[in-house]
Amino acid sequence: WYVGRPDMGSFVLLEDTKGLTRLCGKEVSSVCWKEASWLINGEDEVSSLILALPVAQIRALLAPGSLEELLPKETLDKDFEKGRVAAAFAFPESLMLPFCLAFVKDSPISLVLNDTSRTSGPDGEGPEVWVVQTTTEWAADCKKAETSE
Repeated sequence: WYVGRPDMGSFVLLEDTKGLTRLCGKEVSSVCWKEASWLINGEDEVSSLILALPVAQIRALLAPGSLEELLPKETLDKDFEKGRVAAAFAFPESLMLPFCLAFVKDSPISLVLNDTSRTSGPDGEGPEVWVVQTTTEWAADCKKAETSE
């Protein structure tokens, strides 16, 4: 189980990337298709593009209507169903639990994860942090209930 520090570039730091150009650590404010390539921030030109972002954030980067041209409607309609609700809890001292990761069955909660390594200082000091995450079904039900009100 790998949880990258708050940097999406950690997902694309692959060892074997012959022929690939990576733009990591650079803020992307716009993406557009121009002739036969993608233009990032109006200056960096690439032939292929991978955006590891939720649809709402991708939509904000593209010109209005572009995403609808790229993806089928059913994909866009179902995107929120992949969402989950997550909460983080910090404790001043260790809970001394005998596990760091637990998958929960038959519950709206699907995952409990000790995420302390991302929040502790260089000396390992700091609070113990746990992340609790719901199932996608529970999150979708909540979203549907919210939109029907």
